Amino acid sequence: MKIFIFFLFVLYINFYKIGKCEIINENNKNLCFLNNTNFYYSESISFTKNNPFFLNTQKECVNQIDKEFVFEERQNNLELIHHKYFQNPLKTIKIDKKKNNESIIISMSSNRKKIDTIYKSVENLLNQTLNATYIILTLSVDDFPKKDEELPNSLIELTKTFLNFKIKWIKNNINDYKLITVVDDYPEDVIIIVNEEIKYPKWFINEIYSEYVQYGRQCAIKYTISKENDYSIDIDALLLKKEFMGKYYEEFIKEIIGLYPENQYIAYLSYVFAIYLNGYRIRKNHKLEMLSFNYFNNTNNLKLNNDFSNKLYKFNECFEVLKNDIYKRYKISYFEMLDAPIVVTMTTYPAREESVVIMLEHFKKQTLKPDLITVWLSETEYPKNITPSHLKPFVDEGFIELHWTPLNTYGSKRFEVMKLYNNAFVISVDDDFYYPELYIETLYINMILTNKICIYNSDYNYFKGYKLEKKNSGKNDSLYVNVFAGLIGFPPFTFPIQIFDKKYLNIRNKYYLTNEEIWIFSGLLENEEKIHSIDGINFNFNFIENSQNIALYKINLKHHVLEYMTSRMVIELNLVEKFKKLHPEFNVYRNIKYHKLLNKIRYKKKLKLKIKNLTKINQ
Repeated sequence: MKIFIFFLFVLYINFYKIGKCEIINENNKNLCFLNNTNFYYSESISFTKNNPFFLNTQKECVNQIDKEFVFEERQNNLELIHHKYFQNPLKTIKIDKKKNNESIIISMSSNRKKIDTIYKSVENLLNQTLNATYIILTLSVDDFPKKDEELPNSLIELTKTFLNFKIKWIKNNINDYKLITVVDDYPEDVIIIVNEEIKYPKWFINEIYSEYVQYGRQCAIKYTISKENDYSIDIDALLLKKEFMGKYYEEFIKEIIGLYPENQYIAYLSYVFAIYLNGYRIRKNHKLEMLSFNYFNNTNNLKLNNDFSNKLYKFNECFEVLKNDIYKRYKISYFEMLDAPIVVTMTTYPAREESVVIMLEHFKKQTLKPDLITVWLSETEYPKNITPSHLKPFVDEGFIELHWTPLNTYGSKRFEVMKLYNNAFVISVDDDFYYPELYIETLYINMILTNKICIYNSDYNYFKGYKLEKKNSGKNDSLYVNVFAGLIGFPPFTFPIQIFDKKYLNIRNKYYLTNEEIWIFSGLLENEEKIHSIDGINFNFNFIENSQNIALYKINLKHHVLEYMTSRMVIELNLVEKFKKLHPEFNVYRNIKYHKLLNKIRYKKKLKLKIKNLTKINQ
């Protein structure tokens, strides 16, 4: 009896460590506590598609820092339903990088307190490397009853001097609503909403518009200064089009603002939510973080921190109000709005034919089924449109979809999928692993909760002893983590798509063709992308038997090769300063000199050995 009681006590302790769930009946939501992290999920959602799993969860707090969203064990209490909100979830992207004659409209607003200095902001935006078609300053007649008569002369003079600067008058005095109404006047054009207090660099308009073009004109682009909050409680810069919001602009935004006229964040959040509801995404960019103190009013750091605390509280209130309103109107939870297709991508080659069959058979056990698994083959190894015999059973049953590419770019060819499905959750796998059954589910949960690139940290020791060590347990939500291409997940529009440009490909092919991790890392480093490191995993990844007879790591991890490849990437792409922030102790220039010296020594040794062998033969 004592043994039985002790056994029950041990079970209770283990369950408590893993997680505990309790039901609460507040706003028709369930609250689940797992590993000290709170998740919300809706009881009444019962959407299903082809698969029986979907994460229908929501974070309790907007600002969750250093949380690890990892399930150490499946929680039956947390129902997963694989809901897909989109009618055509696997719609491919058509990338057109030509900068056509689209009109670019800058939208800004002001009020009576700030109007005296607004001319500085207008002048700043009039002196950009890429000129906007129009700069629209929207003001409220409630704030300025006499309109132009109450405006400073400096501002009136700008309207006379620059024909592309205009002042628009509306009744509503909510700042974020004033900013968005510009889409009524320019429904077909690109709108860039700006913060009138920020002094933007001269490259700003060109940069944000180029990124919009780079991503196929398929997503809104948000530049953020606030490092603390992923949702960005202030608009630092947002590029969008009316079509991104669709019917929800009239149906949701205008109505919701009328219901909550005094709430300063409702307007901004409403058009962010409208973009999500309409099936579009918002790509975040952190390039403006360097401008944190570049304000026209010289706002000090202490004031910014105090403002942030107050704003975050109000922002959270608005966030909860809109989440509940969305659910009442459309029976859609916030994270269902963020949902997108799950696409798994991989590659293989002739030496791994036995391995890939074993891997795919084992991969069928995944608890969360992807919408699509793409396998990328080189035309130099497998004739185009002829299904290899060892993959035919998987193709016939619809488990995988084959794609061919003309070049044999080793592992990199699997990321050709980004040219097709950059609007999906893309998860990369290798052909030589036994992946844990929770692999897709855990990555997907982390991606949808953090809205960041997620990397699976496992017990790799390959880099141990090297000067440039990519740490297994890197800092959460930073670049300082390992980048293993077969253990990574990209939410929609987070993959650094610019690395497909000719410049990046030429450098990759010359210096690190066999190392796709460095190729991806180059884009992440340039974008200063935040990566969520999934730590605390209670299982390891096992290699399939005999799959390592031929493996790229044997090339990439030879002595000093990794350091040399990385150094070349950093120098050739002018990323030295950004790289120093991650590895201040590592000198890329010195490493290249050292590598050249090693090559000379190796050459001399080989030459001596060759002469010695020739001498023996002649004797």
